[in-house]
Amino acid sequence: MIAMIKKAHFHWLKAEPTLIEEIAACGFFISVTPEVCYRQRDRKLLSHVPIGQLLLETDGPWPFAGPFADVPTPPLLLCHSLREVALFYHQDMKTAANTIVANTKRLYG
Repeated sequence: MIAMIKKAHFHWLKAEPTLIEEIAACGFFISVTPEVCYRQRDRKLLSHVPIGQLLLETDGPWPFAGPFADVPTPPLLLCHSLREVALFYHQDMKTAANTIVANTKRLYG
């Protein structure tokens, strides 16, 4: 059945590394939220996802913790997530942003 699926977006995925790797091996997209800025679990997820399959989201409105406690969740929070992603993948923000935008266009057109 999974071979029939051409594109998929795993929204705010919380899964074991082996499942994340299987999803990535299928070429599907996985997104992270601003939690990537302060949760180790979300940073570990990045180590199993090629940047060419990564998407960003705010999932707003959602009450985040950490540095975003009591802060509304507008799209501007994506800048914080992008900074973390760029650091993780050892890229400048512009390169990481271009990749994320290209990923979004490949998935959603």
